[in-house]
Amino acid sequence: MRKKYDGMTSIIELPLKTEKWQGDVINKKMDHAVQIYNDMLHYKLGQYKELTEREDWKENECEIIHFYDLTNPIETVTKKYDSFYNKKLDIILNQEHGEDFNQEEVEKQLLAEKEEVISKLLQERAAFEEEILSEIDQNKIERKARQNIKKSGVPITDDGMNTEIKKVLEEEKKKITEEKVKICKKEAFQKKNDMLKEARFTEFGFNGDVAKFSAHYTTTVSSNMACLTIAAPLWVAFSKFLFGNGKKVHYKKRGSINTIKTNGKSGIRLITENNRYYLILSNSPYKKEKNGEIYRFKARYNSSHPVKIEVLVGEKEYNKEMLQADISSICIKRVKIRDQYKYFVQFSVRRFPYKKKDENGDLIHPISDGTVGLCIWRNRLCAVSKDQVKTYDLSPGYSEYSDQLSEIGQKMDQLLRLNNPDNYNENGTVKSGIMVDGEKQRLIWVKSRQYKELSKKYREVSRKYVETRSIWQNKIVYKLLSMGNEFFIYDTSYLTKKVDLESKTKKEQQTKADRRRSIMQAAPSEFINKLNRKLQSDLLAPVNKVIIPEQLYWYNHAKGFCNKDDFGDDYMMLNMFESIPHTLYRAFMMLYYDSDRKEYRNIPEDEWNSFLERAKMENVVKTNKNKI
Repeated sequence: MRKKYDGMTSIIELPLKTEKWQGDVINKKMDHAVQIYNDMLHYKLGQYKELTEREDWKENECEIIHFYDLTNPIETVTKKYDSFYNKKLDIILNQEHGEDFNQEEVEKQLLAEKEEVISKLLQERAAFEEEILSEIDQNKIERKARQNIKKSGVPITDDGMNTEIKKVLEEEKKKITEEKVKICKKEAFQKKNDMLKEARFTEFGFNGDVAKFSAHYTTTVSSNMACLTIAAPLWVAFSKFLFGNGKKVHYKKRGSINTIKTNGKSGIRLITENNRYYLILSNSPYKKEKNGEIYRFKARYNSSHPVKIEVLVGEKEYNKEMLQADISSICIKRVKIRDQYKYFVQFSVRRFPYKKKDENGDLIHPISDGTVGLCIWRNRLCAVSKDQVKTYDLSPGYSEYSDQLSEIGQKMDQLLRLNNPDNYNENGTVKSGIMVDGEKQRLIWVKSRQYKELSKKYREVSRKYVETRSIWQNKIVYKLLSMGNEFFIYDTSYLTKKVDLESKTKKEQQTKADRRRSIMQAAPSEFINKLNRKLQSDLLAPVNKVIIPEQLYWYNHAKGFCNKDDFGDDYMMLNMFESIPHTLYRAFMMLYYDSDRKEYRNIPEDEWNSFLERAKMENVVKTNKNKI
């Protein structure tokens, strides 16, 4: 059996020199990949529907849901059932009803049904808790509580003993519950995995099934290309749906697949001729069986006339050195630039990234030793090491691009409203759909030629900004590596979740909107991934995400306690007259946080003064309370 490669893999991207007909061949392969993907997805969704209708699957799902209802906090479970019955009521109300329909009666019926379910669940939770308590030795709890009080040096009293017993009892209940959770989850999910494996919902099963759907397109999409371009991403989508937070697996729109990939041995190969590099796109003959005989039809470009495309390697030593390594996969991708497709090739090579050097043989981007504290807030990144203080804007030049995008977006919205007046409500909002023969259907949008031209312009401006941001963030990564090689950052989520804004105040709504906008502009998660990839290529540990307890978020080390009043929207007060960005202060505090003890260490006075001096050199210390 061939041993799987587990070493370092690097990626190098180079442009392709394509003629019009060569681009058409690549586009055709990608269009056929979309058709194969959708055909296979339709088949797998049908298989999944049949699987979910089986009695053993339904029993297993009910077992898993019931198990979570018993162990999750009662507030979470109640909220889940409230949401479920509210949606059920909305579905009933949106249907067409006769004159005898009584809404109040329906609401009462659903409310009674919900209360009955929750009441039964509370009884089962009580029985489950009694079962856990029956496994606990009360004498052992009392002995442990007494030992804890003795260790603390506090005199033993009845009130203190009762409080400590409750604390120890809760810890023991939590421990036993976690053990039961682990066992039950393992058994339930093992049954689910067995059923999925039986229905070929595995990576190996997907690779086998894709051959049936790619057989008709064998002249353009080889079996190897179908596995890596279609089966692999489809399995990733189903994995998120089955085991992650995915809610639905979507079909691909025409033109949505912009990459084709092979292992570099068939379908797409790299050759050299006269010190030049070329890609060979091979096309297999089409086989068809009729009356017991197999007929072969040659592809348009058969093995004797493969599609040959030049790779523009250039004179850089970096590119030539990387291409000398073993190639594990070849991927062709297309990018629309100025309303025209440009084609690139990505080689996955089995080696460490090439270290760029200057004329003297020194590294252009050296990596220093040391610890660096990071903090990101809105569009700002702050980095602090023992001898450096840096602040960076993660979205440079966004205001310029934002003005262009806003102007184009307003024109596009006006054209949509002029051409589709029936798709909007009286208050100007978009309708959720239209009712046709009692069924809700999607809206049909009429898009004029002018709208389509503006849409192309909008995509081009967005592409330029994303490209500019990516280049700038790569430069920031190299600057951070010159500060140190061990990074700590405040752990937070950069997901833009939809929340119920109606219950929020105007200030809270604005704060949420600013947060979502800044994440869209700065892409902080993408930046952290860039830094992690660079650290990984040098065999260094990834960025350490530090979880700070909520009570320490407003910690002021000068006072020794948390004081929210010292922090403003974008600053932290040092004294009556000076302030610094709170992002910079938290980046500095990352250097002194003890994750094991979950507290900040004492900060030497000389290190604090040195930090303030470097912050003043960066011109980030303000002498008033105004927002920075």
